[in-house]
Amino acid sequence: MISFIKRQSARIGATVTLLFAVLVLGVQHAHAQYQYGATQPASGVITSTMDPGDSGGNVTALQIFLAKDPAIYPEGSVTGFYGAPTMVAVQRFQCRHEIICEGDVASTGYGRVGPVTLRVIQSLQGSVSLPLPFTRADVFAPVMSTATITVASTSATFHWTTNEPAMSAVLYGSAWPFYIGTAPSAWDRTTMDLSANVVVTGLTPNTTYHYVLQSLDASGNVQWDVGRSFTTLR
Repeated sequence: MISFIKRQSARIGATVTLLFAVLVLGVQHAHAQYQYGATQPASGVITSTMDPGDSGGNVTALQIFLAKDPAIYPEGSVTGFYGAPTMVAVQRFQCRHEIICEGDVASTGYGRVGPVTLRVIQSLQGSVSLPLPFTRADVFAPVMSTATITVASTSATFHWTTNEPAMSAVLYGSAWPFYIGTAPSAWDRTTMDLSANVVVTGLTPNTTYHYVLQSLDASGNVQWDVGRSFTTLR
């Protein structure tokens, strides 16, 4: 009887040990999967603006980039689809870098990868030059001169200057008003400069376009010139 009890106790002990080992291995495996999802190396440079609902290679690259920081993107999921977790991660990123931290996608671009957010991400990826992180020691936006415009049938060239180094862009559309978060845009260059020369191409002849000029300094301060228009040549 005693030997039987000892054999049963040994079997129970072995079973408990096996179950404990399986549990530990399972937890370790789950942790390894989480760590892998949160620390994948970047596989490519993000090249375009994005909105919730988008999918494809740029979204995949965005998720890989965000997942490198678990505080920004704790889910670490790389699916290629711009869903709610990715949108929230973009919002955390925008807040951290003081790009925007209020509103929503439709009203302020909070949660979408617009032109400014794209440039900050590209700077961190090393594909453009932009001093980071933004510092709020400078709270004044660049002062922009009056722009000159040279218009052709399918393009328009804008030139203006700023009182401090800035990265500048033209946002435009054939209807007014338009939402600057989703409007087409053209940038002058990928570095800060006192002179902006922006060429907008692919326009339709004999068409009126409305535009907004934008200059962004190294501290993240943005100046806008809003509510102007031009008409392309026939």
